[in-house]
Amino acid sequence: MARIPILTVQPSARLAGLTMQHLVFLRCLRDRYDFHVVICQNHPMEHEYRLLAASISTLPSIPFVPRSTNPFRLLRFLRESFHAASFFQAQAKKHQVQLIHSFAESIPSVPLAAKLCGLPSVVQVLGMTIFEPWWVGRI
Repeated sequence: MARIPILTVQPSARLAGLTMQHLVFLRCLRDRYDFHVVICQNHPMEHEYRLLAASISTLPSIPFVPRSTNPFRLLRFLRESFHAASFFQAQAKKHQVQLIHSFAESIPSVPLAAKLCGLPSVVQVLGMTIFEPWWVGRI
């Protein structure tokens, strides 16, 4: 049976629990899926991702929901989120994926990209209070 192509986004740019959990996730499911991974540039575990993924794409950064109510930070977040969503959308089309997966609920640009592509999205909830700020839960 053919493996299903999936775009998966790992927002953390450092070696930490989130990265390790994502790598274990990929390792456990790589026999069933072709993972096209998006990570931050110069990720310390890029080599490990290359061993597990069908392809790797990088962005300078992947915007997390800011906890600040500073209007300038919110505007920067929105601008960066739309840029990231557009990048994810292009990667999804390039690899003809059937699903877009996010390894953290605090990056709404992933489900936004899925909606723009008309694809389903899966978001793993890993600890952020999903309704803080309230609008994140609405996405």
